[in-house]
Parts: sequence; structure tokens; C-alpha cells
Amino acid sequence: MAIRKMNIDEIKIGMYIDRLDISWFKHPFLANSFLIGSEQDLQKVIKSGATEAYVDTEKGLYNFDTKARDYGRDLISKWKLQGIDSAEARKLKDKVPLREELKVARKTYYKSLQVIESAFKKANKGKPIDWDEIFKSADSLPDTFLETG
Repeated sequence: MAIRKMNIDEIKIGMYIDRLDISWFKHPFLANSFLIGSEQDLQKVIKSGATEAYVDTEKGLYNFDTKARDYGRDLISKWKLQGIDSAEARKLKDKVPLREELKVARKTYYKSLQVIESAFKKANKGKPIDWDEIFKSADSLPDTFLETG
């Protein structure tokens, strides 16, 4: 995963936001990670009050080499940008076998368990807990399980 920190005014349609520099509760998106799929999404990000975004340069449709949208990168994102809703996009996603999606879901699930166990161990020892790691782990779960559902 290649994450690039960017100013909000640099964000473009087709970019995949890994997270914003504001709390999840302060922006209008269902999860912290999401695709900027339309001008409306871009305006919501701009109006959210965030000043910076962490963009995953390997996801989404924006090609950082050509500085343009690349519709060959992510089929689900491509379909969403073409106006196909998420449920229909998941039906079309049969190009990727379910067992491959489940591998990713399991990996995310077990990584989250490790983060939680680590936090409990630190708490028991009176050490500070890394809340950013916990929140990032928790934010990744809904996206992972929506993809496999």
C-alpha cells in the first residue's frame, strides 16, 4: 500500500482516500476509506473541514504517473463511477473468486485481533495504547466485509 499525504485542494475525482485528517464523525462518508467517485464526493471532502488527506495511490482510478483517471485499474471503482450502485457492482465483481476475497478478509480480521490483543496487553501493563492503530484497524473492517458480502 502506497499512501501519499496531500492537501485537500490537490484531491481529484478518481482518487482513493485512505483517511482524512479529521475524525470519522466529522465527515459525511460511511467509512474513513473511500473512492472520490463524483464531483459531489469531492465537494463533500472539501466542505468537511479536512485540510489534508492520505491517498492510497494503488487504489482508485487516478493514475499518479499520467495525472489522469485510469479506468483499467479497479473494476468496482470503474462501475461506481459509471453510475452502477454498490450492490450491482458487487454482482459484477465475479471476476475475482470469492476465495481470494476471503483471504483478504481473513487477513484483515486477524490483523485487527492482533491490534486489539496488543492494546489489552499494553493496558494491563499500564502502558499507553496506540489509539490511531486501533481506529485504523476498525475502519478497515467494514470495507473488507462489504467487499466479501
